[in-house]
Amino acid sequence: MNITLIKEEEIKLKIYNGDLSRLGSAKRFLKAVLDIPLAFKIIEAKLISKQKLSTYIYSFLQMAQHVLLFHIILFKHVKSI
Repeated sequence: MNITLIKEEEIKLKIYNGDLSRLGSAKRFLKAVLDIPLAFKIIEAKLISKQKLSTYIYSFLQMAQHVLLFHIILFKHVKSI
């Protein structure tokens, strides 16, 4: 995932010194974010971290499902003996 602005749009937002209420909410947000050093890199890193966390949680749930299934099969086998 890559979060970037078109260079012209970035420049326009950086130099805009008019009434901020005339900008839409997305443009006001981007203008504020542009004042934060490395903001887009930070946001990208957090998104990637959340995606990795989702993958780990999914893998854990799959493993738990397999363990549960194993115990069910084992219980049925022991019960039949």
